[in-house]
Amino acid sequence: MSSLAIRTTHWSLVFSALLSILPLSKNGDPGGCCIHEKEENMETGRYYSFEILNETEAIKYGDKSFFEHRGTGIPQNTYAFWNVENLRYPEKRDIKLYYEGKEYNGLFRTDEHGRIRMFWHSALAEKYNQHPHQADNYPEIIFTKVGEDSYDVTIIDTPRSTVFNDQNDNIETEVEVLDVKNGVEGRKKMYYSTRYERNANNRRLAIKYHGCKCMACGFDFEKVYGEIGKGFIEVHHIKPLYSKDEVVEVDPKTDLICLCPNCHRMVHRYKDKVLSLEELKGLLGTR
Repeated sequence: MSSLAIRTTHWSLVFSALLSILPLSKNGDPGGCCIHEKEENMETGRYYSFEILNETEAIKYGDKSFFEHRGTGIPQNTYAFWNVENLRYPEKRDIKLYYEGKEYNGLFRTDEHGRIRMFWHSALAEKYNQHPHQADNYPEIIFTKVGEDSYDVTIIDTPRSTVFNDQNDNIETEVEVLDVKNGVEGRKKMYYSTRYERNANNRRLAIKYHGCKCMACGFDFEKVYGEIGKGFIEVHHIKPLYSKDEVVEVDPKTDLICLCPNCHRMVHRYKDKVLSLEELKGLLGTR
């Protein structure tokens, strides 16, 4: 046998041995293809009370059951996000949840019907229960993956009765024009305006990234008002949507900032000029 044939046979045997020990994806490709396959199977979108935003972030929309119990069911469409596709009864998997710099234990557990639920330590449940809530309005939680079995937790209070005006993107509780005539106030007039659609997830993520203190003056509603002020802040688009003629993608980290109502009003004080954060800080002397 020639030396070339010997070398060819040798490397064929080596390659066959490698194939025998490398994991295969469904299409028969070896090795790292399994990772790409998992990414492709990751489903984004709203599934019951969960919404998968991307490969690392998910939102749990609060409800009465979630508020009263320290656990929640996991929709099957979200299994890939939580890495629990292969969890079987009576198996469980421990996880770590991090909130405000503290670590809390949690776990995924299956029941005899094959359903998977997530539970967390009572101390974290107490933190959630401290947030203001109403019968139809509960805090939401953003889960951010920081490891295979660990997640950062952000609790966000989202007021429901808010709309956005087209020429100043601050939050207004109602749209009503007061007519003052002969000492009589309160007569309602028809008010027409254009509403620019906002993505509520962008607001949640902006609060997660920037926090609930005013980024201009530093005002902290929870510190001043106590429990009723917890989680309250307004979110400002650095470049108002009404100034754009097309639908655009918004980055909550760079395109949105968190402001108190006073600073938010001052940013939009003049219709033909929106102040930047640095300009506003300059007026306040807080650069």
